[in-house]
Amino acid sequence: MTGLKALRENEEAYKEMLNDGIIAYGNLDRMKMLFQKQETGKPLVIAFIGGSITQGFAASLPTTCYAYRVYDWFCNRFPDTQVSYVNAGIGATDSYFGVARVADDVLAYRPDFILFEYSVNDPDNEFYKETYEGLIRRLLKAPGFPAVMALNNVVYADGSGSQRVHNEITKAYGIPTVSIRESVYRRILDGQISMSEITSDGLHPNDAGHKLVADVICNLLRFIDRSDGIAVPVTENRFEGCVRLTNNDIEPMQCYGFSRDETRQENCTDIFKNGWYGSLEGSFMTFRIKCTGIGIQYRKTKDLPAQVVRVTLDHDPATVRILDANFDETWGDLACLECCYEDLPNEEHELSLEIIEAHEDDVKPFYVLSLIVV
Repeated sequence: MTGLKALRENEEAYKEMLNDGIIAYGNLDRMKMLFQKQETGKPLVIAFIGGSITQGFAASLPTTCYAYRVYDWFCNRFPDTQVSYVNAGIGATDSYFGVARVADDVLAYRPDFILFEYSVNDPDNEFYKETYEGLIRRLLKAPGFPAVMALNNVVYADGSGSQRVHNEITKAYGIPTVSIRESVYRRILDGQISMSEITSDGLHPNDAGHKLVADVICNLLRFIDRSDGIAVPVTENRFEGCVRLTNNDIEPMQCYGFSRDETRQENCTDIFKNGWYGSLEGSFMTFRIKCTGIGIQYRKTKDLPAQVVRVTLDHDPATVRILDANFDETWGDLACLECCYEDLPNEEHELSLEIIEAHEDDVKPFYVLSLIVV
C-alpha cells in the first residue's frame, strides 16, 4: 500500500522522511537563545520571507500554509507567551529582491525567529549565491540576534532548485537548514507518494503539501529544542555520560580472593591504583550496577605468565567475555580497556569476574583498574 495516507500511518517511515530533510543543524546558539526566552515571558515574533510558497499560494486558507503551521507550532511550544506572526512571502520574487526589502518587510518587526526560502525562485548560479549570502548576512546582523533557519523548497515536477549553491552559503554560516527535495521529493521518486497528492501544478504545495513542509521544519525545531545548545549528536551518543568507577566509588557485593588496593595514587599517570587485585584460580568479585553499558579496565602485563579472567553478566553464559592479562608487547604494562557490554536495559545488572586460569610462576596479580559504565 502506497500513498500519503499510508506514509503518515507508518510512523517509522514518516519519521525517516522528516529526518532526511535535515541538511544541517548548524550553530545552535541563536536557536537555544530563542527557546530560552520562554522563561522570560517576553513576546516573540516569528517571521518568514520568501516567494509564493511562503506566501501560501495554493493553500486553501492563510492558516493552512506551511508558514502559519510553523508559527502555530511556536504558539503551542510557548503557550504562556504572546507570539506574533509576520509572513513576508511574495510570489515570483528572488533573494536579490529579498535582501533589498528585508529591512522594511521583516526586520522592522524585530523578529526573534526568521525562516527564509528562495530555492525555487533563485537560479542556480554565482550571482544568486551572492544575493542569498547578502540576505543571510543582513539577517545575522539584525538587532536582537534573531534565530534564523533556511528552507530548500523544490520544483516537484523535475526536482530542480538552487539548493546546491544556497547550501554552500548556509553551511559556511552555520545556518540550520532543511530540504524538501531530500525528504518529500525523494518519496515521490521512489513511489511512496504521488505528486498529485501534494501539488496540482508541480510546484506549489496544496494543504497536504504545506503540512509536509511544516512537518519537516518542525522536526528540526524539535531536535534543536531538545538539544543542550552544543550540537545535535551525529552518532547515537551513548558515551557522553560515561563514568569511571574505582574502589573509591564502588564496592563488590561479593568478593573472594580479590583485595582492594589501598596504595595512594600520586597523579593521573600513576594509573595502576585504586583497583582490585587477585592471583589465585577461583578468585571472584561480583558488582551490582545500574547501567546500559559496561567496560572493564584491567592490566595486561609484559611479565609472563599472567592470569585469565572470565566475565559474566546476570548469570547468563551467553554473556561470557574473556580478559587475558598476558601482553604480547615488551615495552611495559598496558591499562587495557575493553567494552564488554553495550545497549543493555537501563536497570540493575550483576557483573561477575572470576580468575579461571592462574600459574605458580605468575609474576603479578590480575589487576582490575576500574569499571567504565554508562
